[in-house]
Amino acid sequence: MKQILMTMVLLSLTSTCWSLELGQPSDRANTWELGLLVNRMGDWEVSGENGSSVDVDADTGWGFSVGYNVNEHLNFGFGFTHNYQSYDLTIVPQDPAGPATTLNHKLTNDTFALNMTYHLLARELTPFVTAGLGWSDLDSNVSDGDSGVVCWWDPWWGYVCSNYYSTYSETSFSYNLGAGLRWDMGSSFSLKASINQRWMDLDRVDKTVDSYVGLLEFVWRR
Repeated sequence: MKQILMTMVLLSLTSTCWSLELGQPSDRANTWELGLLVNRMGDWEVSGENGSSVDVDADTGWGFSVGYNVNEHLNFGFGFTHNYQSYDLTIVPQDPAGPATTLNHKLTNDTFALNMTYHLLARELTPFVTAGLGWSDLDSNVSDGDSGVVCWWDPWWGYVCSNYYSTYSETSFSYNLGAGLRWDMGSSFSLKASINQRWMDLDRVDKTVDSYVGLLEFVWRR
């Protein structure tokens, strides 16, 4: 349903830009881009065995991108997004007669992606479609029991010791598909807004989960 809605919005934006001829002809070919962005990642969930589950809340995060415009239509780039999402973890005891336990914590979700974007119009104001492949680093921030103390000499504070612990984490293959609108404001700056669908292949539970990701991006072009 989300993909159908995304397609309808894209077609509507394209027809509007064509009919009104919004914006001047673009001049982004053979230019590099550096973008800072705000992202809104939706909620997602994982259902495990015997009723165990993880319900992850939506979160507003940040990120950046680097890209190159091959011509007025085609852009290749790299993107990074960071989210710190609250989640409810439902743990089911081995004894089925025992009550389930729900814990609340926060996970770190860092996603890296190689993206290809196609601008439908060679104009300053244009709809675009985008697709990408990459990976997501998910850290539960829950200790897996392996901890210790590490010490070192610090140039400012002298001999320092600190506790450390490893956590339950996973690096999963992820991919995305999206559509949006781009506005080139002069020769150096652009504004981009898009809605994307992201899929993550989670090896630990052998499942693929998906979530929407909204992006608002401020781009410097050279």
